[in-house]
Amino acid sequence: MAPTSSSKIKTKKSLDSYGAPSQHSQPSRKGKKAWRKNVDLTDLEKGLESIREDERVLGTALHKQPDSQLFTVDLTGDATIRRTVQKKPLKSTMILAARSAIPSVSSRSKAPSFALPKKAAPGAKRLSNEEKQRLLKIARRKHKGPFNSYVDPTQFGAGSAIMTPSEAVKESGKYDIWDEDHSDEEFVKDLQAKSSTLDEEDVREYLIPLVKKLRVKPPKSDEALSSIEVKAVQDPHQGTSYNPYVDAHQDLLKAAHEVEVVKEAEHQKQEAIRETMRAAGQAPRIEDDSGALGMQIDIPNSDQEDEAEDAEPQSTKVVTVRKQVTKTKQQRAKAARVREEKRLAAEKVAKKRFASSFSALKSIKRSVNAQLSASEKAAIERKLARRNRFKEGLTGKRAGKYKVPKATIDVQLGDELADSLRGLKPEGNLLRDRMLSLQQRALVEPRVPAVPRRNTARVKEYEKHEWKRFQ
Repeated sequence: MAPTSSSKIKTKKSLDSYGAPSQHSQPSRKGKKAWRKNVDLTDLEKGLESIREDERVLGTALHKQPDSQLFTVDLTGDATIRRTVQKKPLKSTMILAARSAIPSVSSRSKAPSFALPKKAAPGAKRLSNEEKQRLLKIARRKHKGPFNSYVDPTQFGAGSAIMTPSEAVKESGKYDIWDEDHSDEEFVKDLQAKSSTLDEEDVREYLIPLVKKLRVKPPKSDEALSSIEVKAVQDPHQGTSYNPYVDAHQDLLKAAHEVEVVKEAEHQKQEAIRETMRAAGQAPRIEDDSGALGMQIDIPNSDQEDEAEDAEPQSTKVVTVRKQVTKTKQQRAKAARVREEKRLAAEKVAKKRFASSFSALKSIKRSVNAQLSASEKAAIERKLARRNRFKEGLTGKRAGKYKVPKATIDVQLGDELADSLRGLKPEGNLLRDRMLSLQQRALVEPRVPAVPRRNTARVKEYEKHEWKRFQ
């Protein structure tokens, strides 16, 4: 084959920017692939683009408009046409005057209702005077107070804080989340009025559970805790008065003395336990081979026991091996028949016992009802006992992890009583009393003060290797 000279392939330049991409010029049209690849769509793209331009400017294509909108027939003419004809406008003016039939996207932000201009539409809503005064108060500007007097924002109680009750406070008490809504009848009537094909049973069974908003279920609380009849603020004892009666003061002193006696007894008990542990730690050690006191496991007496064991004759035990007996086919069949006869006899006895139990069915039912009534009666009694036990509050009872503490008795001795109100000393703590009252009424969980734990880990000291090398 003769060598062919290499020639540069010429590319066809694109005539416009919106047409199909230019392909390499190729005179050959051999095959469908070459026809599809090298077809020229420039004229077709120009025609489509001109139609799109007409739709953007006029709204529809030019060939689709009627003749009445494209042409006019002048039958009379105009003598003053020369005077009315203006000069040809500039090209820039014509470009700016051309408008599209498609409305543009509005980028202007609408003014809020409280920032309307003075010449606003008659139906526009303006800022109310109350809202304006509230905003001025928040911004610490001068605003009108009572009797149309201006209030200084730096004045106490007239700053940015809102002194008027909020909407939540005004609407409080009107809505109960635990109240049951009985609007099912109205809902069913509305649906049946809109569609006569709906059945009432289908609406109640299928539509109401899906469409209607479910009510919040109240939490299940303990009935015994709801029976607490303790006052939020209990009446103080008469002996706590600054000028109490003698009997009342003595009774209060006696109650405080009993509490202190119990505390002292508990303290003495704990102290005795500490002394016992301290004495056990300081006890002298017994230095013998038997070990410490209380840890003696075995104390050998002498070698007599070992000699006695050696003198006893060794007893020989005979191990009997049980021989495995293999049964014949007849013996296995006989054993199977015996087992089947026993099973049938047991079933017969069970059926006879079951049939005889029908006659005693009424007595069994009476005994079961008696047991149920007894258990129900016992459960009711336990519930009443629990309610009576919690009627006086949770003082001294465990509620959760800890017990509810008892209230401390604040009492003064006879020589500490003040002669007048001038020398009266404050006693007790209102915050502690309120917290204790909440715990006794099961409104707050009892807790203990969180004491930080002391770090008992020993600090290990290490000597660096460099400090070991010294001369």
